[in-house]
Amino acid sequence: MKSPLSTRVFGEPRFLNQSQISRFCRKVGKFDKRYRLNASTTEVTDYGLPWWKDVRLYVARDSCIPELSFFAALIYQDRLFRLDGTSPPIHNLNKELPPQITSDTALDYLRFFCLFVNGEEGPFYVFESMEDPLLPDGIEDEAIKKLVRPAELITESAEGYVCEAAVWYSNAIFFAHFVVQLDGRVEMKEDEPLLADLPHKIKLNLKLAPKTS
Repeated sequence: MKSPLSTRVFGEPRFLNQSQISRFCRKVGKFDKRYRLNASTTEVTDYGLPWWKDVRLYVARDSCIPELSFFAALIYQDRLFRLDGTSPPIHNLNKELPPQITSDTALDYLRFFCLFVNGEEGPFYVFESMEDPLLPDGIEDEAIKKLVRPAELITESAEGYVCEAAVWYSNAIFFAHFVVQLDGRVEMKEDEPLLADLPHKIKLNLKLAPKTS
């Protein structure tokens, strides 16, 4: 079993055993109106997050629901905060458990936030490696490969930590300036287009539309 998320970013995960998977699936219950994770066809990994003490990030993949990239959730004090591509679950947890945003954690928090808070066309994926498991298969374009670069923490300001990163959103790549604020909010200050109309898209479906009869 491979990690569904980049171990370079999120570290080595814990792989849940069958009993733990069953408990997790029961905890999730019904989601998106009528879906449920099947413990016999689901793999679950969890990750520690250095800016939150006692919070784990759970990522579940059910082979019987291929249209869902994965079910993602934060668990804190036995409560589940589902990550569905919107910001309220993260902000709600931040209100209860203020994140420890420091020069050591700001970039990892930015990577996490941009992955799990999506726009209409998907995540604002921080593009740092061609080895990431979420990248589309079959990328051969040298122009794309040349844009891979590590995200950088530029300075600390009164607002928070100023960061720069290449960002892949939908079928375009741009260079962006962010401020990671101490309360966990992230603001994109400006962006510079680098490549557009690419034949590849970053796709991450974290929520399903209700089934129609």
